[in-house]
Amino acid sequence: MKKIALVLAGGSGKRFWPLSEKGKPKQLISVFSEKSLIEETIKRLKNFFKESEIYIVTNSELAEKLKKILKDFPQNQILAEPQAKNTAPSILWAVSVFEKEDPETVFGIFPSDHYIVDEKRFSERLKLAFELAYEKGKLITFGITPTSPDTGYGYIETEKEPLKFKNDEKYYTVISFKEKPDYKTALKYVKAGNYFWNSGMFIWKGESFRENLKKYSPYFSEYYERMRIGEDIKVIFSEIKSESIDYALMEKSKEILLVEGDFRWSDVGSYKSLYELLEKDKDGNVLKGKGLFVESKNSFIHSPENPVVAVGLDNIFIIVNNGKIVVGNINSSQLVKEAYEFFEK
Repeated sequence: MKKIALVLAGGSGKRFWPLSEKGKPKQLISVFSEKSLIEETIKRLKNFFKESEIYIVTNSELAEKLKKILKDFPQNQILAEPQAKNTAPSILWAVSVFEKEDPETVFGIFPSDHYIVDEKRFSERLKLAFELAYEKGKLITFGITPTSPDTGYGYIETEKEPLKFKNDEKYYTVISFKEKPDYKTALKYVKAGNYFWNSGMFIWKGESFRENLKKYSPYFSEYYERMRIGEDIKVIFSEIKSESIDYALMEKSKEILLVEGDFRWSDVGSYKSLYELLEKDKDGNVLKGKGLFVESKNSFIHSPENPVVAVGLDNIFIIVNNGKIVVGNINSSQLVKEAYEFFEK
């Protein structure tokens, strides 16, 4: 089986402002170690893929910065699209490059900025997903076992009864994709037992992807065929609409299987999700950099250079970087994207 990993690295990281800024999105910064998130992603994928099988898909604005960060990574495996147009055009273009040469190639689509702890288990589940995609000819998604009624993730509904593959490994038939719910709905999903968090990781055989586009997404299928025959990619990207692969295909297709991601995972999509992943003191506080908590609890300070003192606070985050300061309620941290759009436009 020929396999290719496509790492999507064109995102802007708006919810991580001011740690991420225009030209330096979340995937380029260090969060959990000395390595950037994209370096951590590539290291993790090398447990399953050869380096020659890993390709990074980004936009022309970020390509040079990625090459500097990944100076030991093969530079010709960093693919730069002409302009940022969301994940559907990115994936169509990258898959078309390899699928036209070998339709039997199995592709794995991976965001560049996720957090996964148990890398061994992740590789085991990848093996199952790739074998399913190759033998069943379906689109495969990773669904993460929910640990709480989180309203920050989309959900995937499956049939209640699993199907069995080799060695009695379980997988599920997908019924539908659900938008990010309110708390009451998320609680209902978790209690039902057949809903999973949408991880944004997908696996499929090239010819299965092409057939699904034809059947369920004729608009994008037309552009995909133009990419396959080698039309000018700049012209195509100037015309194609900006849309996520979820909207463009995954929510429409009736030919999707789910492999359960029973490993600790986060999309690190906000300061709340970052806070939840970091080690806390006895009062539930997290300090990254210079700071002090005085009669404060369940709070988060990230200030690499300037000392910050939190007095009498509860459930608050304080982020200081490059002279910019954000203070807010941890549960509202996704709203930071509004600051990004105001100051970085």
